[in-house]
Amino acid sequence: LHRVDRRQRQMCIRDRSDVNLTARHTDTLSLRELLFHGCRMLSENGKFQFIYPSRYLDQVKGFAKEFRLHVTETIFIRSKKNKEIKRVIITLKKNPAILIEKELIIEADHREYSTEVNLMFKDFYLKL
Repeated sequence: LHRVDRRQRQMCIRDRSDVNLTARHTDTLSLRELLFHGCRMLSENGKFQFIYPSRYLDQVKGFAKEFRLHVTETIFIRSKKNKEIKRVIITLKKNPAILIEKELIIEADHREYSTEVNLMFKDFYLKL
């Protein structure tokens, strides 16, 4: 292994917030732009679904209202039953509908997926 001085190592490490922005693509596509283009491409009876951090749900609802979209379903996602909600699957439509709210828990026990997750993923994974 070659030696790299401290300054070079620091230059290689990006700021954690930059990494998070890149991972979420919010450095190239803002939430407002995502909803604008989703609305633009959405057919009259279609639905637009995406997963987003739950702390931004109020922002999503605000932009949805701006683009005349209606939140018709939210699925709040927890990694485990006793953990806080981190993500939400949001369904938007052009036509209003009764809001359906659900919760999805990923792990039932330590390292074991819940029944709901097993049913969702069974067609995509050989072993769960």
